[in-house]
Amino acid sequence: MELRSAKHQANLCEWRQMVYECRNSGLPVRRWCIAHHLSVKTYYYRQREVWKAEGAGESIPVNATVPELPAPSFSEIQFPPSTQIVPVSEQPVITIRRGKLVCEIRNGTDPELLRQILRLVDNHV
Repeated sequence: MELRSAKHQANLCEWRQMVYECRNSGLPVRRWCIAHHLSVKTYYYRQREVWKAEGAGESIPVNATVPELPAPSFSEIQFPPSTQIVPVSEQPVITIRRGKLVCEIRNGTDPELLRQILRLVDNHV
């Protein structure tokens, strides 16, 4: 199961329980949302997602646990001795976005360090 799919399934399970609690609380949705520190817009979005999933025939377990996810992996980057430290205040020259990963590259970045970063970005997601 893909990470995104597993997370969505876990969210649907949680949201289904939330919708059930709200609808059986006897309170108007707005009041229930205030009591649970949730915006009404968020509540209706989640309710719509739950109903859409149930209408599509997806089974949403009542008390499912979050699926086990693979352990994260890490990569070590070796900084060349000639790496220049560039002040953070400078704007990036290049910004690379891949999913939730954001990589900002500034002038003066060491070419070897850049190669290592780009290799890692290419393998991400």
